[in-house]
Amino acid sequence: MGRKRFSDVFEWDVAQITQRTYRVAEVSERLGVSQHLLYVWKRELGKPDDPAPPLAPTRCVHVLACSASGT
Repeated sequence: MGRKRFSDVFEWDVAQITQRTYRVAEVSERLGVSQHLLYVWKRELGKPDDPAPPLAPTRCVHVLACSASGT
């Protein structure tokens, strides 16, 4: 089986969530993405020459919002 590919917007959203709201372990478990990959995305997000992608709700935002509200 091949590797999963994630959009830049999805990766950016996940990195933002792990930096501001949720622990990496929690996000990893809920989204089915390895903790190592989340740390890579967080590190890449910190690069000053990379502009933020356009804001658009992604699956990760909906999954985390629903699980936080208990739905």
